[in-house]
Amino acid sequence: MQTTLLLGAHCSIAGGYYNAISIAHKLNTNCLQMFVKNQRQWHIPDITEQQLVLWRQTKSKFKNEILHIIAHSSYLINLASNDSNIRKRSINSLKEEIMRAHLLGITRYVLHPGNHKGQGIKTGIKLVTEGLNEVLSEFDDLTILLETTAGAGTSIGGTTEQLAEIINNSKFPEKLAICLDTCHLFVSGHDLSSKEKFDKFLHNFNNLIGLQKIACIHINDSAGKFNSHLDRHWHIGEGYMNINTFRYIINSKVFSDVPKIIETPKSADVITNDSKNLKTLKQLWTNGVK
Repeated sequence: MQTTLLLGAHCSIAGGYYNAISIAHKLNTNCLQMFVKNQRQWHIPDITEQQLVLWRQTKSKFKNEILHIIAHSSYLINLASNDSNIRKRSINSLKEEIMRAHLLGITRYVLHPGNHKGQGIKTGIKLVTEGLNEVLSEFDDLTILLETTAGAGTSIGGTTEQLAEIINNSKFPEKLAICLDTCHLFVSGHDLSSKEKFDKFLHNFNNLIGLQKIACIHINDSAGKFNSHLDRHWHIGEGYMNINTFRYIINSKVFSDVPKIIETPKSADVITNDSKNLKTLKQLWTNGVK
């Protein structure tokens, strides 16, 4: 029986890595997601010993409260780029971010597969797989979670089949997992608003990849309509998605051990909006009753 709801938010590292844990504590959550560096810069100074000490002290202080900490890649990384310089920088940046995650003791790292930039999906998937092979050959203590995408433009990861192909062709499938994003699923054409449709999605995913590969879920409503491919997250229950989708995910035994993270729009104080969205989700949880 599910007795603990693994739920949290993406928390800012502004002011220091330890601040993400402090925010999660203020939100009364048991999970958090964070960047390990500025998400819009290729390189920043190395983590200082003082930063690590503050992080480890804060992490230790709340070790019984914060059960899962997940890293998210920066937005610049594109392993499928048709620009050899960008692709090289992406691979190097990915290695750097994973090393930072290692220093912070984080073992799950979410990555957007990339954009093929007109080369075609097959070529893009091949480049992503080759890039991941190079990176994963150097690390043993971290799992990369490929995130489902909105399927817009030349993005890779808008279908379960595309993600399955990356994992199946990888030299290190045991080091790869999946992060589902509800907004991205919805706008890429996955309707999970009824129990029948939700179960059908799980069945298909299990056949192609395996439900055990789902290691994180981003829970976001959508400001874009169904199958619009518009990647714009919105507040839970206020977007185009049926509230039942969130109810099924929150209460599914399949996902009871999977951390669930909101990436909904922030308020200026970084607390108010997150608290509201977390409260909405907690109200949907039946604590294992159903």
